[in-house]
Amino acid sequence: MPGYGGYEQAARVLTPEPYCFLIDKDAKDTANDRLEFQLMPESVSENKSAMYNEIPIVGRSLPLLGYSSSSSRMVSLSLRFVALNEEGNGKYSPRWVEEKVRWLESKVYPRYEGEITYPPPRMDLFIGYALGMQCVMGSYNTTWMGPWAAYEGGVARPFQASVDIQLQEYGQNNEKYPYGHADALAGDNQLRPKSSSNPFVQIPNALV
Repeated sequence: MPGYGGYEQAARVLTPEPYCFLIDKDAKDTANDRLEFQLMPESVSENKSAMYNEIPIVGRSLPLLGYSSSSSRMVSLSLRFVALNEEGNGKYSPRWVEEKVRWLESKVYPRYEGEITYPPPRMDLFIGYALGMQCVMGSYNTTWMGPWAAYEGGVARPFQASVDIQLQEYGQNNEKYPYGHADALAGDNQLRPKSSSNPFVQIPNALV
């Protein structure tokens, strides 16, 4: 559409893939150690709590509170994957949707090597510059959605899937001096993404 003063107006839309992702820190295959968000979650829930013990005092109507500890930080979000083409096994195909879901589901399973059992992998979560932490996946819940693609041989794959995941923080910046009040105020308790990609794409003026 024509813009003001003869200039055309264009919209910039935030695309999450370059800077919102999960990294499997224990992956053996470095080509498959990262899952990028196809779509931004509608919401991200982050919570952490402080725990106090009541200390009763004789003659007082209210006990004193003694700080005990703080819980792990928890982040909950839903990741949605949508197939944009019907054929093939490439990006945005129904098979691609299934592969992304399986990648997430695998993060709550242990790994076996001979007689040794390893726990589910450690991960890094980055959601832009505002939120990031080293974490493990506590749970997932997958919802498969149609339409379904039917292939020869009776193979059917859904075009959409939504995975609700809950991630729990582990470790801290320094075990001797863990994150504190000042770090949280400054936002230094958050990991930062390392990506030089442009998180925006230009949308043609006809779509604005």
